[in-house]
Amino acid sequence: MALAEVTVQPAKITGEAPAIPGSMRTKYKGKTMTIPTTILVDENGRVAKVKILTGNVPSDIKALIEETLNGWKYSPAQKDNVNVKVWLSVPFKFAF
Repeated sequence: MALAEVTVQPAKITGEAPAIPGSMRTKYKGKTMTIPTTILVDENGRVAKVKILTGNVPSDIKALIEETLNGWKYSPAQKDNVNVKVWLSVPFKFAF
């Protein structure tokens, strides 16, 4: 369901920013990246799917983003007092 269609939007309950390992900081030192993603928040508030919306993301950064997002928890979106799945935009900005 589209975010604009719900009567109650999801709200993040738990979830931290990605923990960037030192080796990754060294590898990408001096670079900045903005990586657009969308996540599917299910009826229970869990992240069911992660889509990275750009194709040129290094595999180690992609794995870090997916691992991070899969650990986040939301209050479920509702449409007329019924919990529904919804796609939510989550951009990540990195400065190494």
